[in-house]
Formats: sequence, C-alpha cells, structure tokens
Amino acid sequence: MSINSMKQLTLTCSHIFISCLVFGQTKPILLEGKIDKYPIIMQIKTYDSNCMIKYFYINQKKDIELEGTFDEKGKILAKSANAPDENSVERFDLRKTNTGYSGSWILEDKRLAVSLISTSVEKFKNGHMYYPGIEELKKDDPYNYIKSTGFIFTRDSVTINGVVQIGWFKEKFSEVTFPRILSGYAPDIIKKVNGKLFETHLSESIGYLGCAGSDYYVSTNYIFAHKNVLSIDFSVSYYCGGAHPDFGSAGLNFDIRTGKQLELEDIYWFSKTKPPTKDTDPWYTYRREVFAPKIVELLTKAHPNEMKKPDDNNEEECDYSEPGIWDFANWHFTENGLYLGAYFARVMRSCDSPGWSIIPYKLLKPYLNPESKTVLPL
Repeated sequence: MSINSMKQLTLTCSHIFISCLVFGQTKPILLEGKIDKYPIIMQIKTYDSNCMIKYFYINQKKDIELEGTFDEKGKILAKSANAPDENSVERFDLRKTNTGYSGSWILEDKRLAVSLISTSVEKFKNGHMYYPGIEELKKDDPYNYIKSTGFIFTRDSVTINGVVQIGWFKEKFSEVTFPRILSGYAPDIIKKVNGKLFETHLSESIGYLGCAGSDYYVSTNYIFAHKNVLSIDFSVSYYCGGAHPDFGSAGLNFDIRTGKQLELEDIYWFSKTKPPTKDTDPWYTYRREVFAPKIVELLTKAHPNEMKKPDDNNEEECDYSEPGIWDFANWHFTENGLYLGAYFARVMRSCDSPGWSIIPYKLLKPYLNPESKTVLPL
C-alpha cells in the first residue's frame, strides 16, 4: 500500500473535506513559523472566499483544523473546525505580509502572536528518502512529508511467527505499532518487504495524526509467514468527524522468492483476456462482472450453508450470496486456502470479513494466472 493510498480504508469525505472542494480551489499555501515561541507548520487551502487551515506543532505532530474566510486583501479569519464546545474554540486573525502571514492566535481571552513565512519541502531533510513512497509523498502531499521528517520508529517487542522473527515498531508521536521482518528470509527479500511495511506504517501514523480527536486505531490481525509467501492482514477503525465512525481491513501479500508485493490478479485470473491495469475502467468491470460472481460460485462450493441466501423476511441476516460484496474483497493467504473478506454497506458493516470465507487452493487451481511464478502454500 502506497503512502498516499489509504483508499481501501480511507477517511470519509468529511475528514478530508478540503480535497472534495476542487472547484475554485487554489494551490495550498505552505508556511512555517511560530505561535508565540512554539514552532509550527501550517497549510492553508482557499476556495472562493473560504479557507481551510490545518497546522501542527513541531513537538507534537497532531493536526489541528480550522475553517474560515479570507478577503481580497488576504486577511484570514478562521476558527476551530472540530471543537467539542465553545470554550475550546481557537481562532486565527491573520494578515498577509510580504513573506507570509502575521497576526494572532486566540482562545477565549488568551491572545498569542503568530508569525509565519512561506516554506517548501526542499528545506526539510527526510531520512527515509530511499523508500519510493517517500518521494511520492513529497510530491503529492508536502505538508505531511514535512511532518514525517520528524517521525521516530523504535522497536517495541519481538515475536516468532511461522518461519520468521518479527519486530514490532512503534512510531513515537502517533504510537501506531506495525511489524517488520527481522529474520527468516533472505536479506534482500527482507529489505524489499520491510520497505512496504515501513511505508504502510508511515501512512497509518499520518492517518492517526490527521484524525480529529485521535479516534484512530490500527491493529495487525493476522500474519501468515510461509517459506514461499507472506501475508499480513491489518485493520483500521476511526472516527475523524462526520456522521459516522468507520473501519476496514487490508492485506499485504508478498512473493518471498522475489519480495514483490502481490495483487490478486497476479495469482488468480477468472477470464480469458489479459488482466487490465488495476484501477482502470476495464479492471473495475472485470471485478464486478467476472470476479465477484466467480467468488460467490467458489465460496458456495466450499461453504454451502454460510452462502445460503437468507429468508426474505429476515432483513438483518448477512447475505453472502450477493456478488457486490465480494468485488473488492480484502484477501490474504492461509495454510488452507485463500481468504477473502466481504465488504457491506454501512448498515450491515457487522457482516464484514467473516472468519469462514476461505476458498481451498484446490478449487482455485484451474484459475491460476498462467504467467504467475509464485509458489503457493498448497
């Protein structure tokens, strides 16, 4: 999973509100400076006569969000976007200067001086630039790239799983914990796999620190460490503003002979055409019209009772016979077969990812991608 991809679990539009307001939006303004004596980084996004501000204190890294207005002279008036009550509403009164902005930060009767100057990502060194995802982050999200330059990852504990030794690393500011492989595979394979695990850890740490209220939890649910393949399934649950909390799961799957992160189409293919590029229209069409019905067919063979369509009078029972809940299923390897997790609409989210939905490898054997060289744990 790339650093900017939390798509499978990503926050709702209410959380990333400004990204949904493309019309009339100008390029974000990136600033560094101080509130009183406390160093901060700030981003201002403007659209029409409105603005969205987020900033973090350098020594904390947690996003604080405000919304407000600006006028033709560049004067900005903004207040907390997610304050729980009026007593915790903070405000900015900022004026445009030749080099940035200056003005006041206000909370009740407390007022502190604000001084900000324009900045850029080039001023900030990131010790993790050898990971491809960091370059992507630098280009697409300068604000969070700058934040990530101060992240600190330390090993918290060590466990054994299958053929590998796993180190559990905690990021200091978010306290998000995520695994790395310490031993059990060839050194070059470990380096490739850990690169992806690091990028995911970084992404989830950014997610936590960008979530209003910090109701953001990352859990590693399952690790299958085989000599040929590695699967790590993790979940994120969060409430970052808006009407409802949400949650979701994702799998990270690797071919241990090459260290390559695998897509499901790399392994199994249910059509006679060549697999299209992921996230293109043909790929979505394949997933809906070919892949999902085939998964229902195979799961029905493997688990006929669980896949029975519920009685029409029982609207609260999970209907796993519906293809639409399988088209973008989370997946990972297990000892006994391929696990796929269903995804339901909000009202039925308790039906997500049942524990039984494993398709035995023997049922999938006719659908192996002929170009695949991955050795499966049969």
